[in-house]
Amino acid sequence: MRMKILFLVPFLSLSMFCMGADSENHYSAVMPGGVNLYPAWQAWDVIQKEFVNPNSLDNQKIVAGMIRGMLAGTGDTHCSFFSKDEFDKFLEARKEG
Repeated sequence: MRMKILFLVPFLSLSMFCMGADSENHYSAVMPGGVNLYPAWQAWDVIQKEFVNPNSLDNQKIVAGMIRGMLAGTGDTHCSFFSKDEFDKFLEARKEG
């Protein structure tokens, strides 16, 4: 759990810095090209604050799901994302096969 927090704090701090966190809008998350990431951060906040058992959340799995969702949104079936564990298993399977 401590390792997850150690990863998440800098990640979220950097993300808020890059997106321009402000006190009025919570996150002003408009990226170049007019892409608004506010709904994603709003969903993150709701999950963290309103989930029935927040201590059971695996934030790394949530982040991996976000990345998979972004790739799915491209419509390119050749794009994929592996967590470190999944990538290690993939490499091991390739070595065996």
